[in-house]
Amino acid sequence: MSLTRNKRIGKSRGQVLSVDFMLSLGVFLAAFYILFTLWGVVQSVLLLDMSELEMSKVAVSISQSLVATAGQDTNWHVLSRENASAFGLAWSSNVLQLEKVQEFMSLNATNYNSIKEKLGAGRYELYVFIDELDGTRLYEFGLAPPDNSRSHPTQSSQRFAILDGRIVIVQVEVWTYLYT
Repeated sequence: MSLTRNKRIGKSRGQVLSVDFMLSLGVFLAAFYILFTLWGVVQSVLLLDMSELEMSKVAVSISQSLVATAGQDTNWHVLSRENASAFGLAWSSNVLQLEKVQEFMSLNATNYNSIKEKLGAGRYELYVFIDELDGTRLYEFGLAPPDNSRSHPTQSSQRFAILDGRIVIVQVEVWTYLYT
């Protein structure tokens, strides 16, 4: 009697095990696929946020450097400007020197990449402009973003300063062609 009983239990286990196994495997693979897909989405969102945060820090740093410092050498606009290690437009903090502004803007055509690197923009594009309070554009340096779409993310920093006895807005925009 115990011999036939063991045979019946063994057969029923094998049949139920294969159906249960296939069902469990299917549920596990579906859950793993969903988790793997969600992980990729979360990771790409985090990378986008980190990239925009880095661009924002660069924009603030450049605007601070241009508006609050005289640069290194302080007479870089008169001396060999290619050898300047830092560019600043200020006579004193938040008071811009017209000669430095004009010289800085004239370097756009010949030294854009070098100045962009020295200012700390690195792998990003840079656009700096000075406007009057009414929006009239006085000076601009660099490459303007092609458009305002999300395909060209832009981070900007604005600073108020005095130029030639007038209050102006110095805006620095750091942007990139694509999220990388």
